[in-house]
Amino acid sequence: MARFEDLSDDVLYLILRHLSPERLSSLCCLRLVSTRVKAFAESVLYRNIILEDNDQHDLASYRFIERLSNPGDALSQHVRSLQIKSFRGDHESFCMNTELLAACLNSLERLSSFNWDSKVPLPGGLLSILHERLPDVRLCATVNDLDQALLDSPQLHRLAVSLPDLDPTDHKKPVLWEQLKQILVHCHNLRRLMLDVHPDRTVRPLPDLTIEGTQNSVVVESYTRWGYRGVSTDADITSHRSRESEKNMVQIPLEPGDVLPTLEDLDIRAKTYNLDARHCAQLLHCMNWTRLRRLRLGPSDPKMFFETFKDKLPNLEVFEFTYIYENLHYTPYDTYTPKLSACAEFVASITVLKEFIVRCNTVNLKDSLWMSLAEVHGPHLERLSIQARYQDLEAPICNGNLGDLLACFSNLLALDLALRTCISMPFMCSFCPIQGHALSTNYVDTIPVIASIRSLQISIRVHPCDQSLYSYIADHAHCAIRKVWTAYANDSRNCELETFNIKFWRWEPTSPHLNEDGFPRNAHITRLVFESRMCGDRLIIKPRNHHKVQPVNQVWHGTEGEGLQATYVAEEQNVPAPLFNVSDRFREALGRFFPQLPNGTRSRRYR
Repeated sequence: MARFEDLSDDVLYLILRHLSPERLSSLCCLRLVSTRVKAFAESVLYRNIILEDNDQHDLASYRFIERLSNPGDALSQHVRSLQIKSFRGDHESFCMNTELLAACLNSLERLSSFNWDSKVPLPGGLLSILHERLPDVRLCATVNDLDQALLDSPQLHRLAVSLPDLDPTDHKKPVLWEQLKQILVHCHNLRRLMLDVHPDRTVRPLPDLTIEGTQNSVVVESYTRWGYRGVSTDADITSHRSRESEKNMVQIPLEPGDVLPTLEDLDIRAKTYNLDARHCAQLLHCMNWTRLRRLRLGPSDPKMFFETFKDKLPNLEVFEFTYIYENLHYTPYDTYTPKLSACAEFVASITVLKEFIVRCNTVNLKDSLWMSLAEVHGPHLERLSIQARYQDLEAPICNGNLGDLLACFSNLLALDLALRTCISMPFMCSFCPIQGHALSTNYVDTIPVIASIRSLQISIRVHPCDQSLYSYIADHAHCAIRKVWTAYANDSRNCELETFNIKFWRWEPTSPHLNEDGFPRNAHITRLVFESRMCGDRLIIKPRNHHKVQPVNQVWHGTEGEGLQATYVAEEQNVPAPLFNVSDRFREALGRFFPQLPNGTRSRRYR
């Protein structure tokens, strides 16, 4: 019989890599098995390290810096990706400085990626080490200013830049975008690009523009019909811009002959970025788009982009964009004016789409976008996410039967939804025959059982009340989790579901009472996440962001067989399951090495 120690290095490493996203606690336990297994476990645990410069992570970051700087510590041999986050500079830093970071870089021999995510420019000493000692390392940068030395680096692989949203009359605005264009033209190795703008303190409100020459003078509002401050691309009065305003538009000033690097990931996050017909045509001809695999569009009106790039992105796998239904002053109050037909044709032209992410305020299932998505990509789409326009906004309104749409995606692996729930006084739940709770779990019924799904995530906003968030939604979360897992347990197909997470959040109002630091309590958001996953035949539930959860063991009847064995745990280490009993996929992979592991058919995995 094969033993764990008898496995080859390649097989052992693959097993531990499989454990990393599911059970980090198991990796920590494996470090105690033997010296050989410890080396492999640590190579997975410490493959990606983040050094974050704040009061919450200062001790952990400093400990990593100490170990990386120690020549006798083997940690430096395992690190492949190093990220420096929110560095404050040598004089304001909590736990690091340039000298310590230089010592860390000098100790890393197998580094493949270095990520600088800070408002402080990358120190020249660190950049020199990358160029001289680590010339093959991919440099990733997140900056708010055009740091010329950093952006001229031939190792630049990923660039996330946010430029100030200056007043349109400010002469610096076109200069900044021209500088960015010159940088991009010379970054031949750049493969991932994110563009955004951030508010500038010198920004003044835009004056209303009066366009003469019409029967009546028309005042053009600074907000387009898409609900964002931007430039409309339709053939209406807002398209009549002066030559001076064109120079100050938020866009890369491309000219014939410009050649941009061949990108694999493009994220135009700025809502005010102007994707007019002329600019889209220039974009199409200045870059090789055949290698683009991920695209995110945040501008207010990407209609011209959809029309220009239809059938032009043959290898696009991930597409994310934002849209908003908005009432117009010349239409009835309850009438919307969607502009999704161009998007529907664009989505239908994508041949290898694997992930679709949409952020919106309304999901109208009669729109051509959703019909096209289900018809063209239903059989092969792997990940679907429907979210609010912004993280802290109400979930989108759904017009139609969401379950019918989701049922079209027969091979979906991951589903992430922002949903709305209703309040009743009280809601009598089938799982709570004696007492009810304030929130309805009917939204769970809108999600059909999809046998291929492995990860299901739901986000719910609840309204403020006198109770704490945990006290208010604990019973509701219990029933929602039970409802989902019971549905999958009673399904006769070979269901693949492994994790179900449900997040509750709400705005806490301003309080007249002082906080622990003696300052007034401002309005803020509190979040609570219930993570649930199957460990063999046992369901483990872990509430995140809450430290007062008492471990509870329960048997949930109502399923075929003996029922679900559910366990609430406060810490992941308290999971009372065998070390490798993480999932059927993992158990099947180890079956020939560990015959003693239980084997069961997939249809019986939850019973």
